[in-house]
Amino acid sequence: MKNQKNVPLFTFTILILKIFILITIYESSFAKNNTCSELFFNTKNKLVNSFNIQNYHLDFLNDSEKEIFIQLKKFDVKYFNFNNEFFHDYDLIAILQNSDLPLYRENLKKLNDELTLEAVNNPSYNGILILQNALRKVLIDNHLTEPLIAKRMVHLKSKGKKNWKFLLGDLSLKETQENFYGNDIHNVSPDSLVGQYLAQTDAQTRIVQYPSHTDPNVLGPEKLFINVSANSFDLFKELILSNHNYMTVVGHAAVIHKGSFYSHGGKKSEIRIVSNNTPFPILLFKSTEAQRLNRYMETAVSPKYIGWEHPLKLPWMLEGYCAKGGFNCCTQWIGNIPIGDKLVTSYEFPPPDRGPDLSRRIQELQNYTITDDVFNEVKNFWKVPGHEQLANVIGQGDANVRGEMASPGWVIKTLINATDTERVPLVFVFSNDHRLPITDQSVNRLNYEPPR
Repeated sequence: MKNQKNVPLFTFTILILKIFILITIYESSFAKNNTCSELFFNTKNKLVNSFNIQNYHLDFLNDSEKEIFIQLKKFDVKYFNFNNEFFHDYDLIAILQNSDLPLYRENLKKLNDELTLEAVNNPSYNGILILQNALRKVLIDNHLTEPLIAKRMVHLKSKGKKNWKFLLGDLSLKETQENFYGNDIHNVSPDSLVGQYLAQTDAQTRIVQYPSHTDPNVLGPEKLFINVSANSFDLFKELILSNHNYMTVVGHAAVIHKGSFYSHGGKKSEIRIVSNNTPFPILLFKSTEAQRLNRYMETAVSPKYIGWEHPLKLPWMLEGYCAKGGFNCCTQWIGNIPIGDKLVTSYEFPPPDRGPDLSRRIQELQNYTITDDVFNEVKNFWKVPGHEQLANVIGQGDANVRGEMASPGWVIKTLINATDTERVPLVFVFSNDHRLPITDQSVNRLNYEPPR
């Protein structure tokens, strides 16, 4: 008799399951703009959004970030039928809340905007085609070349969990090199950004090696020199200087990064044409390094950080944090920018201002207290443990502790003469005519401040 009492409940459960299956079949059989189908989708969306907000505690996201999260989950539900196939909740939250590496969050927002436009403009497209088109636009906007975009399209269509940092344009150092020039400076890839510049300008090139400045009997690494002139400068800015993963140093150690000119004194301006024979040694970064560099440079041009005599550029001003060393000068900070993925427990500096004690300074990093609230942002950069210094990341840690980063001329010479091709493969040189050959005279008389 007990079993008989459970029969109505069992029958009712089966009925509910059948109704749900019929609704699912109906949904897959008709266009998404059908009135009944839309009602079904909207009901699902409300349920899913409510579930996410209640279970994943989105209160730490601001309103615009919450909206991105909800819209992307709606897209996943609408086009992929509750499979959670593309936008996993924890992945989205991790990207949206990561202020240290903001590129992925910025690109996720761009992707969300592009998905909305694609869905409106192409209502007959399926979800994967809309997602491909939207992501392609984001990656093109981030200066990724077709071979790198193709890799991400393959990953997007593959089965299993998606690596969204990779999909949103994260580049390893190897991929940065491929995107920039290919795999060989002697044979630049036509798909690369440099290949596109050469094809559109007919600019002349030349392989150059300088003697090492630490041992004149030894040649330094090869560099590909490329001409740029007033007539090709706009394309040079568009393809090369505006790129997130590159940096160069010109003149009095001014940094050019992501399309902006940052002076040593904390001013930001438009990139401008320079005098003849000015070199642009291009320094390559992976995306994580480039994001830390960009956050640092943007903070360094805020009004409170004008100049260089403050703890953002002189970390030894933070009481007890690191060794008391380094030169109090306009360029020493470049080699010390904390950009590396590697976390270190100590920083190394040259002795203070070439004093009588010439030994390098090194000390374990210690927690510190900010005594002036004006400089609270430095906590975002000078941490315990700390991100590896720029000079060490590019293999020039010894040059930094010798004080080479304290001279604008030495900064540029170190990049051109000594830094490996892996990090500085190319040097653009400004000339009267980019189509003329690069002469011995221009190679031997580069226009930058003499190292001192």
